Amino acid sequence: MRLRALPYFLVFCAVLFSAVGGFAAIEFAWSDRLDGGGSLADHGRVVILDPSGNPIVGGETTERIGGAAIFVRKMDRLSGEQIWAHRIPAYDGSDMSVRRMELDPSGNVMVSGYIAGCGT
Repeated sequence: MRLRALPYFLVFCAVLFSAVGGFAAIEFAWSDRLDGGGSLADHGRVVILDPSGNPIVGGETTERIGGAAIFVRKMDRLSGEQIWAHRIPAYDGSDMSVRRMELDPSGNVMVSGYIAGCGT
């Protein structure tokens, strides 16, 4: 994955806490970012954890053509490596947005959100 300076959204930072002399020291285990391309905005909106503690991040990514697309990405909790990712392109040039994600009892990710400005 090619990384650019801006724009990007922070996908997830794993933070480890350890007690040092009564104070909690914060250590970043890993971080990652996603750039949808161009000079357009990308946003991380929701982070949930699967039963193993792996983060699943949902948000929007905007490319040069069309509106904002939904992006859902699962990362390994220890290494930060991408396990899988799905991009759902914008419909009819409209912007789409993630508002909530949950896991069903079988571990499937359910994503809800909206489409703004759909159709003509």
